[in-house]
Amino acid sequence: MPGHMIGQMKRLEGNHPRKASDDDIRHLQSLSRRGLWAMALFLLISALALFLRDMDPLAPLPEGIRQILGAPPPPILVHIALAVSTVSALVLILGRAVGSARPCHSWINIVLPAVFYPLYLVTEPVDANFLVVLVVGLTIITLEHLTVWRHSARAIEEERERLGRRS
Repeated sequence: MPGHMIGQMKRLEGNHPRKASDDDIRHLQSLSRRGLWAMALFLLISALALFLRDMDPLAPLPEGIRQILGAPPPPILVHIALAVSTVSALVLILGRAVGSARPCHSWINIVLPAVFYPLYLVTEPVDANFLVVLVVGLTIITLEHLTVWRHSARAIEEERERLGRRS
């Protein structure tokens, strides 16, 4: 009886690494496609911002709340904030790309550029800066996606080589 159980366990151990590797490859393939979903989401948010470009978001608010909020910031401050956030995101993404850390998708890289649509809507017409925010957002998301895709492709290739040597 104990010999039979040991034989069963060895058979399971022999099959387990192959199944785990197949699961790892599927996970890496899924991870490499996740950036495309992020890009689609950002494009959807951008289309919504373009559709709502003539809307005044402060108009429905009562006068008392508008006085508490105060005047909108000057456009130059929004430009500076966009530049600083873009440089910060690029430094983080490129740091992961050249470093040994495992790159990952971050929702902040979708949300951060998208936040500038309402900011520009309040400070000046979105038409003037829509293309800038769109290009910045797509650049950040594309670089992040390419970094994760490159890492996943390498890891998949290494996993397949390891499986090939084992078989």
